[in-house]
Amino acid sequence: MTEEEDRENYIKIIEAQSSISGRFTKICRVDPKGGCGSFSLVFRAFDEERNQEVALKFYDPCKRGVDYRERCFKREATILGSLEGQRDILEIILPLTQFARKVIDAGTGISTIERWEFFATELADSNMWKYIYSNEPTPAKNLRYFRAMARGVQRIHSRQICHRDIKPENFFRIGKEVIRLGDFGTARVLDGSMPALHEDYSSWRGDKRYTAPEQCVSIVDKPNAFYIGDMYSLGAILFEMFTRQLLFPLIFDEKFHQSLAEHFALIPKERREAMLGNLVPDIAKGRQLPNISDFNDKVPQCIKGRLERLYHGLAAIDYSKRTKDFDEVFQALNVCETILAKEKQYEEMLRLRKRWLENKLEKKKIRDGKHVSE
Repeated sequence: MTEEEDRENYIKIIEAQSSISGRFTKICRVDPKGGCGSFSLVFRAFDEERNQEVALKFYDPCKRGVDYRERCFKREATILGSLEGQRDILEIILPLTQFARKVIDAGTGISTIERWEFFATELADSNMWKYIYSNEPTPAKNLRYFRAMARGVQRIHSRQICHRDIKPENFFRIGKEVIRLGDFGTARVLDGSMPALHEDYSSWRGDKRYTAPEQCVSIVDKPNAFYIGDMYSLGAILFEMFTRQLLFPLIFDEKFHQSLAEHFALIPKERREAMLGNLVPDIAKGRQLPNISDFNDKVPQCIKGRLERLYHGLAAIDYSKRTKDFDEVFQALNVCETILAKEKQYEEMLRLRKRWLENKLEKKKIRDGKHVSE
């Protein structure tokens, strides 16, 4: 039996339960595959205690014995618990617990107890990837939603947590307007309360399409690298929100991250930061960020320049020049939203300014002509 068939069987077992933990009923998969997690199964269920629908996230039994994945799953539940009550963060409903079921061996008749770990969170209606590729997006909505996304990242950074897998699919929509950050399986807690699962990595964490180029060289003892890596991911998302284009393939080929990782794996860890610092400026020069306006001619002229600067600052390939200050991000968003709300007045101001400059130039020509005739 294939892993895919095993996964389907496990999903059916959960769906067949009339009740779990004495409170979760009406259990069904969130989509045909039980979510897109690489080591989890996700279901929707009705919480009899809260009288609302919730999400149940189980560790995929197909991954039993994969120590790193199991620890990632437990870490996610722990981090969500530590962020309970935080605005912009997916709400945890029930901390990590176990669902037990009796299994009888068909050959021997011997019964054993099989235990499945899971936790419960609020149920999302959708995610930001689905929003981006729907008919919903407008410049005003994009700015508003991006603010909420940046606020979620700022919130975890303020608690010394780096996500390391920032991407549209990990921002969940609750209703139409509430955006919450979730999926902390690859997150890193830097306050000393939760040790790293690995001291070194043979490849990057998270989705390479949104991973900062410097993140694949394993400078694990430099916490700031993780923070600014999350900022790059936000920049890549901002680009995608306005262009419906992935940033990664426009600046890197498929082998770039892998070759960089392999190169730095040969360098002692204590020398990697200095080596990377010397290399990154050249990488940035050779791989220029594209402009949003190259792919979208519908961004209002009144915010185009400011939007480009915000995205270029966040997604800067040279991490020494990358925007690190959330106040700077929110200030740029404030200006863009204010201008956009007054777009017509702004365009009229530009028209009047243009007319004034033209009149000024015409008067200068007349004056210059008089001087010549005299």
